[in-house]
Amino acid sequence: MLARARRATRISRVKYLEVEMEQTSDDDTKRLQDCINDLMSVQALPAVWSGQEPSQIVATLLDVLVCVLRLDFAYARLSAAIDGSPIELVRLPQGRTPEGRPEQVNRVLEGWFTADRPDAPFVAPNPFGDGTVSVAPFRLRLQDEIGILVAATTRNDFPTATELILLRVAVNQAVIGLQEARRLAEQKRTADELERRVAERTEHLSAVNEELRREINRRKWARDALQQNQQRLRAILDNSSVLMFMKDINGHYLDCNSSFENLCGLSRGQIIGKTDRELFAAEQAAQYESNDREILKTGTPLEFEGTALRPDGLHTSIVSKFPLRDGEDRIYAIVGIITDITERKRMEQTLQENQQRLRVALESSPVAFTILRAARDDRSHIIDFQWLYLNPVASRILGRAPEELIGRRVREVLPNGWEPPGLFECFVQVVNTGEPQEIEVASGHNGINGWFHNIAAKLGDGVAVWFTDVTERKRAEEELRRSEAFLAEGQRISQTGSWAVKLPSEDVFWSHEMFRIYGLDPATTKLSQKMAFQLIYPEDRLFVKQAFERALRDKSDFAVEHRAILADGSIKHLHALGHAVCDASDNLTEFVGTVVDITERKRAEQALRQSSRRIENILESITDEFNAFDREWRFTYVNEPALKSIRRAKGEALTREKILGKNVWEVFPEHVGSVFYQKYHEAMREQKTVYFEALSPVTGRWVEVNAYLSEEGLSVYYRDITDRKQAEEQRAYHAHLLENVHDAVIATDERFVLTAWNKGAEQMYGWRADEVLGRSVLEVVPWDGSAEERAKADRELAETGRRRAEIITYRKDGTPVYAEGRSVALRDGQGRITGYLGINRDITERKRAEKERAQLLRRLMAAQEDERRRIAREMHDQFGQAVSALTLKLAALKGAHGGQTELGEQFLALEAIVKQLDADVDFLIWEMRPTALDDLGLVVALSNYVENWSKHFGVHAEVHASGMEKDRLTSEVETVLYRVTQEALTNIAKHARAGNVDILLERRSDHVSLIIEDDGIGFDAEKAFATVPTGLGLIGMRERASLVGGTLEIESHPGNGATIVVRIRAPLGPKREEQNEKIEYSLS
Repeated sequence: MLARARRATRISRVKYLEVEMEQTSDDDTKRLQDCINDLMSVQALPAVWSGQEPSQIVATLLDVLVCVLRLDFAYARLSAAIDGSPIELVRLPQGRTPEGRPEQVNRVLEGWFTADRPDAPFVAPNPFGDGTVSVAPFRLRLQDEIGILVAATTRNDFPTATELILLRVAVNQAVIGLQEARRLAEQKRTADELERRVAERTEHLSAVNEELRREINRRKWARDALQQNQQRLRAILDNSSVLMFMKDINGHYLDCNSSFENLCGLSRGQIIGKTDRELFAAEQAAQYESNDREILKTGTPLEFEGTALRPDGLHTSIVSKFPLRDGEDRIYAIVGIITDITERKRMEQTLQENQQRLRVALESSPVAFTILRAARDDRSHIIDFQWLYLNPVASRILGRAPEELIGRRVREVLPNGWEPPGLFECFVQVVNTGEPQEIEVASGHNGINGWFHNIAAKLGDGVAVWFTDVTERKRAEEELRRSEAFLAEGQRISQTGSWAVKLPSEDVFWSHEMFRIYGLDPATTKLSQKMAFQLIYPEDRLFVKQAFERALRDKSDFAVEHRAILADGSIKHLHALGHAVCDASDNLTEFVGTVVDITERKRAEQALRQSSRRIENILESITDEFNAFDREWRFTYVNEPALKSIRRAKGEALTREKILGKNVWEVFPEHVGSVFYQKYHEAMREQKTVYFEALSPVTGRWVEVNAYLSEEGLSVYYRDITDRKQAEEQRAYHAHLLENVHDAVIATDERFVLTAWNKGAEQMYGWRADEVLGRSVLEVVPWDGSAEERAKADRELAETGRRRAEIITYRKDGTPVYAEGRSVALRDGQGRITGYLGINRDITERKRAEKERAQLLRRLMAAQEDERRRIAREMHDQFGQAVSALTLKLAALKGAHGGQTELGEQFLALEAIVKQLDADVDFLIWEMRPTALDDLGLVVALSNYVENWSKHFGVHAEVHASGMEKDRLTSEVETVLYRVTQEALTNIAKHARAGNVDILLERRSDHVSLIIEDDGIGFDAEKAFATVPTGLGLIGMRERASLVGGTLEIESHPGNGATIVVRIRAPLGPKREEQNEKIEYSLS
């Protein structure tokens, strides 16, 4: 009824508002409609909240408010008044990142959460961004206040009257929903409490009944157990090899077991009642009586080791005697137990002798040996090992005497503890599993250097370890691997495989290229002469065999061409060469040779037959093995592939007749207890079909097995899946490798559609793999280059198969990334491109560092030029005035005293000195910073400088300029060219001993060139750049050129002069200021 009334109310309100909206403008109508829709959405919330938890109610309310009112965030905090759990939530607009946390709102609005907080809207700092937000706070109340709700946005007019109404309605609806949730929670608690009490009462009654039943059973069991124990005790006594007897205090036997009867040669009836003197020799009887008297006297047990002569010889025994007491603690009998330890004594003696032999063997062994005991913590976890023994070789390798190590832990003695990694874990695994382990480790710590081969076996709660120094072997293996790598690369390039056959053992060796030629896997192929001849085409085997046997007989070389059948069924034409190797006694010890793939030469004439054989081989290779068994596990049928497999496994030329009727578990005892045995029996026992994949213990290969029930017993199909398993493992390994590479690894098909995208690529570009796979690589990783540059790069990749470049790409968010990229083309067996693989490394930080370095150098050189201008100006102002004043003073003195003969020559000398000083000052000022460079341009400044330099140093020098009458270069480029020329001429004056220097300055459409050439003594340019003290000037010149995007090259050889070539990009067209801006941008 309430719901119907609410709907009627809403309908009437809507109708009323529709009439009102007809009388308002379109804008007002739209706002009113939006308000009504929002109000209806808020009023519908209680229906959504029905049966939900308070946290779900609050979360839904916040999401609705953020969406409806377009809030920047909405926040709510509830006390523990509803279900005992405080709730604190914040919601931001959908898609906003990063997600907001309630703590951020707490920090900003902490003051408002106090008791005297305002209820009216206010302005506060934005906890999730810059600026401020308008905040509308509300209290949530039931009977008392249960929490607060905050709505906030950056709009200044928030909240409007309409929004305030919507917020209050939403708060009221939330209070209603929370009140309903509290009522439901209370009902649930009441029901749970009632159910718990009923369960407790039921459990208590059941426990009482169970306890009564157990007590009755215990008493019955105790009575039966007593009777059984008495019978069991007698059986134990009579069947024990230990002699047992009981005598009274007067020495008369009361009871004995069967072993005692056998010792005495009498029955129990004949022994009972007699004394030791009646049963044993006088001397033994006297000793036994003495023992009894001591026990009766002291009242304590007695144990001793004694010997006695028996019919079969002298025996050693441990005799234990103890008194029996009655209820008043009086001794009424003596019980004796005699344990024959003759055999144990003999074994102890043997053990001592063996231990002595073992110690001598270990002490004299050339192999290091040590025994370690596990050291455990409170939870029985192994935390270290303690030395118990080590032989002299181990002591020498460890560099410590045995007394320094025995009894101490490894971490106590060795500074670096368990180094190298893996050794401690290996020993722990041996102790925990009991399985021996082998491990080779390299050590460079604790004074122990080298490679060591360790064999660890469990010994008690520890390990026995044999270890040998294999450093030399490792070094030899490394050298061998390196040599083999060189040889393999040469063979791969020439498609030539190498082989060797040891004689007379006929052991076969193949190079990696041989396996590739024959299409075989080195890891799974077992080489032999028989296998090698099986690879030869059947029609060619006879003449190849004859050629080989003739070479064996004559100890001569041979050469044959033959066909070979590969594992995939294809046929290759091969040219084989063999060379006989003899020892000093002319005994043939080895054949070595090569095999060259000449298939391409033979392919045209043999294409049809090769195709036919390949099809036959493929059809033969896909045939499954099939066996049938009766219910007694006897073979009833074996097909040809299965028969071949059995022959290979047994190593015998078995026929089908010899196999049929035999028990499979007798033919292959290795299968007993294996998964094959279990699954076959399961199929028989449960009368069902079974399927499984397993590693065959007979062939060592993976097979897929389908076993079906038949009328006779079981039919089993086998399919070899070893290659598939290896491929799966290889794929898993490659996938793991790619996922752990930090560089971005990207693969595409031949159309540049992405097919692989590792985690390094996700981190570098911000795209997830599921977002990019199937898309064009240029969409995801755009390259900041022209279409022509991309086409050129693609052509290079397609033609050469590889490409390496530094490029600018962009992340998902648009930020640029400098990347060092390597790309290779992936080809199929026919050489066709099937895709591309790219490895990109993020070098953004390196580029940023290079840019900062270039900017720093530019600022440094600019500062140098400014300082040169300042010094030149001060020198001109100060030295120029001083020299002018000196000249005037000297002229005045000469006019006043020039008539004196003795002063005339001195005045002339002084005038010459002042003139030279004036020239030197002018030259220094010109070198520091010529004003002509700024005022008249590079050509004039350079011509003036070269002219002055030529006069100053007496070396003929000329400047040739071409194309420089066009737009001037930037001031930065002109300064660089001027300084490079200045530095080059300074080096020529100091070192070149040149007679002529030519300077060529040429302006082209896109660059400017500066060439400085002399006919001096020349130098080694590479050594000049490599030698820091003499090469700083050259390095500075190259640095200056690179700062403006230019290059500097030097060509010089001793005795042939030197040529310096500078090229700087300087396109024609833009004004000088625009060029400055472009250069600044390129360096920023």
